[in-house]
Amino acid sequence: GLTAGTEYTVSVVTVSGGEDSDAREQQQWTKAAQPGTITISEVTVDSMKVVWDAAPEGTINSYNVSISPTLNVTTPSVSITGTRQHIFTGLTAGTLYTVSVVTVSGGEDSDAREQQQWTKAAQPGAITISEVTVDSMKV
Repeated sequence: GLTAGTEYTVSVVTVSGGEDSDAREQQQWTKAAQPGTITISEVTVDSMKVVWDAAPEGTINSYNVSISPTLNVTTPSVSITGTRQHIFTGLTAGTLYTVSVVTVSGGEDSDAREQQQWTKAAQPGAITISEVTVDSMKV
């Protein structure tokens, strides 16, 4: 089989009466391999760190990393080269996010690898206690 994320040259000739035509050639990249496992850590009420393993084979030009929903996210989509991590900021507390990582190789993107993660819940507001009795209180 072919290797993911690799440029190949396809050459085709016509054979007729024992004679070969001039070759017609075209270059084509195979689809990039999916990145490896995604790990999400350092989760707060408004940020999370995303780290992923490299695609297992082929040429890797970059990774496209995105998060959704995108409301208020500082940078919801980014192209990354030279590292395999990114910190998303501007997130909303107590929200389920989907992080997507795609390998880019010669213009042929891989299928996305996705991971979901909740941000931490926001701390409640001030507590007011009143109407205290021997066996009850109003909060």
